[in-house]
Amino acid sequence: MEVPGVDKSAIDIRLDKGVLTVTGNIDSAKYAGLRPIYSEYNVGNFVRSFTVSTKIDSDAISASVADGVLTSCG
Repeated sequence: MEVPGVDKSAIDIRLDKGVLTVTGNIDSAKYAGLRPIYSEYNVGNFVRSFTVSTKIDSDAISASVADGVLTSCG
């Protein structure tokens, strides 16, 4: 999952009742006064949810973030 502009400490990942939810909070103050020439993403907080198969061992799920990309491991 691409998470441009989101600090690692501002990402929350939860797995509850078979639903994986990823929340990211953006510090919009660092974008104040900027006007992009071109943008593929809007700046702002986000939430994404995914249903996880019962075939997946939820205790073995982990994730890492580097260079604006969140990667699951496990």
